[in-house]
Amino acid sequence: MEGGLSEKKSILYAFLVASLTTPLGAFLIYPLLRNFTSSVMGLLLGFVTGVLIYISAAHLLPEASEHEKDHSYMSFLTGVAFSILLYFVK
Repeated sequence: MEGGLSEKKSILYAFLVASLTTPLGAFLIYPLLRNFTSSVMGLLLGFVTGVLIYISAAHLLPEASEHEKDHSYMSFLTGVAFSILLYFVK
């Protein structure tokens, strides 16, 4: 690992940081979100969706292509298909 930590410690620290900051951020932002209209909330959710698509396309796909190609692309396409299925099931 680049930071000098073992892989196990890096995973543990990343998990702890995410598990502590996510509820804290939700708690702090909730009073602001209550005042947004549904159209503003839709714009914000669309922006976040775009950010997640960018991250998956720009960072995760190149990483996946370095590994076993058959399974990495199949896994990605399965995830996309599952997302589309969830859209139509709602």
